[in-house]
Amino acid sequence: MVHDIAKNDYTDSVPQVNDIDVISSRHPEAELIKVFVHANEKERLKNAVANKNTSMSHLARALLLQWLEAQGEGGMNGTHT
Repeated sequence: MVHDIAKNDYTDSVPQVNDIDVISSRHPEAELIKVFVHANEKERLKNAVANKNTSMSHLARALLLQWLEAQGEGGMNGTHT
């Protein structure tokens, strides 16, 4: 999905958190990863995702996909946009 065009005419093709599909542990291609955070960070994250009506798993996945895209590795499904 294409988003806002910056002043330099660059088009941001990185999907936003609400633009990607939600996957669960029941998804046939789902894989589990673990992330370690400090207790106070976990509480802040829990509060933030609750306010955004999403899950911590979905937020983490979206941020990881955005990071991959920024690294030139492709975001969703490993595709370059």
